[in-house]
Amino acid sequence: HDNGLLRGKDPEDVASRVFCAKSLDTALKNAAYLQECVPENLGIKKAVFQQIDQAMLKSGNSACILGSSSSNMYVSQFTSELKSRANCLVCHPVNPPFAIPIVEVVPASYTDPNIISQARDLLEEMGLSPAVLKKEVDGFLVNRMQYALLAEAFRLVDDGAASPEDVDVAISQGLGLRWSFMGPFQTIDLNAPGGVNDYFERYGSAISRVIGAMDNTRSWRKETVSKIHKAMRNEVPTQSRDARLQWRNQRLLKLAVHELNCVAQEREAKESGDPATYQIAWVTAPKQQVGEEIAGALVDRKLAACVNIIQGITSVYVWEGKVEKDSEVLLMIKTRKNLIKDLISCVEQLHPYDCPEVITTSISDGRKGYLKWIGNSTRKKIDP
Repeated sequence: HDNGLLRGKDPEDVASRVFCAKSLDTALKNAAYLQECVPENLGIKKAVFQQIDQAMLKSGNSACILGSSSSNMYVSQFTSELKSRANCLVCHPVNPPFAIPIVEVVPASYTDPNIISQARDLLEEMGLSPAVLKKEVDGFLVNRMQYALLAEAFRLVDDGAASPEDVDVAISQGLGLRWSFMGPFQTIDLNAPGGVNDYFERYGSAISRVIGAMDNTRSWRKETVSKIHKAMRNEVPTQSRDARLQWRNQRLLKLAVHELNCVAQEREAKESGDPATYQIAWVTAPKQQVGEEIAGALVDRKLAACVNIIQGITSVYVWEGKVEKDSEVLLMIKTRKNLIKDLISCVEQLHPYDCPEVITTSISDGRKGYLKWIGNSTRKKIDP
């Protein structure tokens, strides 16, 4: 919450949804998604998924997505004999998962396509970034690319071409900066005027020459491993590793927040003049003073850019079986569409009525400068 990663959700509301079940049967009864997080041990995973399979049958829940956190084992290695195997797939988060949004989704050949699409949709709804593989491959997606880079980094040190420290600088102060927000194909697409085709026409032969000389059969020589380890301990002594780990996590959290803010700003720039981004909310209040209190709170909390209070309206309505007539004031509230839920919550907190009126109308068109002013004057809420 303090880092802005709950996307505007109330921490107490989020925490209230968490409960401990006394059995797998109870936990699975109405569950939409299960995440297995046991150690990377084939025997343990088989035993746990057999229990999950039995609990699925007992609970009568045949629709639950069964995700595994496996980082290097196919889901088919431990679920192929289960009755619920069509619900099973790998959903592998990357460490630390609270700051890195990617989840590798790796189905088996027998995984139901509907389960795959539902898992992707649910993960996206949670604000994560699923990467779905089309088939099971050893190492999945992240580790295959990570291992390829690590192998070449090792060879450069092993050959005496670069120090461990300079290899790290080449990534942290070079490639990693681009890769923090762009993938390898997005990168090369911008590195040649004509895009990917042009890139390979220009640089393909040079790339082939370099990678053709790489020796992927080279072993991890103990002398080189020790050299890299010594370099890392010179940089971060053993007694300082816990502090360094916390430093890494905080850096990653800041990057995650920065990425969310960039996405929100890009969306805002795209939508700022789009009428569909904005709405007018209508609220009635019993008198001017109440209307002003609600209007002040909405503007102060940046849930509204402007609130017009219209006096002298007469409302005729049915309440508890009787036709009533009252003098009221009408609030015309200019706001963003994605702030309506928070706006309603604010009105409910301040309004004296048991059933306050809050209705909205979409803006079909308007002066773009005014619409942008509404956007600039209201809260930039990041949607999941």
